[in-house]
Amino acid sequence: MSVIDSSPLGVALSAGITTRPVPADILTTSLRWHVQRIPFDRLMLHIMGEKLPVLIPRGKTVLGRTRSSGMGMVFDLSKYFARVRGVSREHALITFTAAGWTVEDLSSTNGVWVNNTKLAAYQPHLLRNGDMVELGQLTLFVYFR
Repeated sequence: MSVIDSSPLGVALSAGITTRPVPADILTTSLRWHVQRIPFDRLMLHIMGEKLPVLIPRGKTVLGRTRSSGMGMVFDLSKYFARVRGVSREHALITFTAAGWTVEDLSSTNGVWVNNTKLAAYQPHLLRNGDMVELGQLTLFVYFR
């Protein structure tokens, strides 16, 4: 098990990408540049208020405030003030499946919301490019190709 590095996107690809519309103040010029260069085997998280996106590899990744989990890779959201924003230690699971990318609430205290709809615990939800995901009060946007 390993922890995902939150370093910025560093791979440049040529093909463009179509995203669902999001508010203009969220999808900045810099973010548009990153979205167009997402590697095919990654999901990009744009954490609201942050300048640089984070890449999540295919497989299973736990989002939360922990550095270890028995479920796969871990992305520790602590540096984004996750605790005060109501993010649980093991809040959500992002998985790449044959159908595409999914998010699942791991029975968190403050819930997982996708486009303002609360998810039931342990029920994978298929993500669409540009979806807004809320973990408690922490808002993320997901992008992929």
